Amino acid sequence: FLLKGGHALEAPTDYLYYAGKLYVFPGKRLDNPNCHGTGCTLSSAIASYCALGKTIPEAVELAKAYLTGAIGDNLALGKGVGPLNHFYKLRKS
Repeated sequence: FLLKGGHALEAPTDYLYYAGKLYVFPGKRLDNPNCHGTGCTLSSAIASYCALGKTIPEAVELAKAYLTGAIGDNLALGKGVGPLNHFYKLRKS
């Protein structure tokens, strides 16, 4: 199972318990209120990386990096808590 740390008061560290082993994925708190959809994005990214043949721990690590980039791009749409920038990698290319 995967325990997300996004709502933790400290750094957003995620914990994965898989196949009898504990994996720790430390993160960095980003100053961006526009983070609507982080859980759905993370789970979809994990599933996508698994479909590409990555192991569960690899998929979680890659998905967390993708999510961090999407939050860190600081997309600001509309009023209130907005979405992440799921396409941040296209703009950076």
